[in-house]
Amino acid sequence: MKLTNLSKSTNKKAISPIISVVLLVLVAAILTGAILSWAKESARDKLDIADEHISVASDLTCIKSDLYIAECTIDYFTKDLYLLIHNNSNLKFSNVVLTIEGNDFDGDSIKAVGDYTNVINKGSSIFISTASNFIFRNSVSLSNLDPYTINNISLTTGTCVNKPIIFSDCDVVYG
Repeated sequence: MKLTNLSKSTNKKAISPIISVVLLVLVAAILTGAILSWAKESARDKLDIADEHISVASDLTCIKSDLYIAECTIDYFTKDLYLLIHNNSNLKFSNVVLTIEGNDFDGDSIKAVGDYTNVINKGSSIFISTASNFIFRNSVSLSNLDPYTINNISLTTGTCVNKPIIFSDCDVVYG
């Protein structure tokens, strides 16, 4: 029986272990870079979309904000509150919450909290009312509210949380 040396009979050369490790590291680095680049772009897109929907301004920007109530009236019979709001700032105000505190005709305290679902755009003036623009959180009805006992009306926004507009001087109209 004849023995043959197999190492001499095959003429194939193998890749050096050092070169194969370098190639594996290079492929891993390219894949990692591609994944991180995709993740960065995806996160940036999601943050841009979130920024459009939820815009909380810095305290310094809110100090300079100019959102104010130009006119406030309440109908004595329907108890609907009407507000003329001016936004003379460069901010869009979202998540607007109206709180009305007063007493009913029996002397019991009433606190109604309502959400304005639209955005108050920068540089705009809007006319809103409790009859059509607010969704009240609690089941308190304003129908028993004595308009002359209102001691606090506040308007807060999700944009400038620490800068509420507090007022209580609304004109009472009859009809």
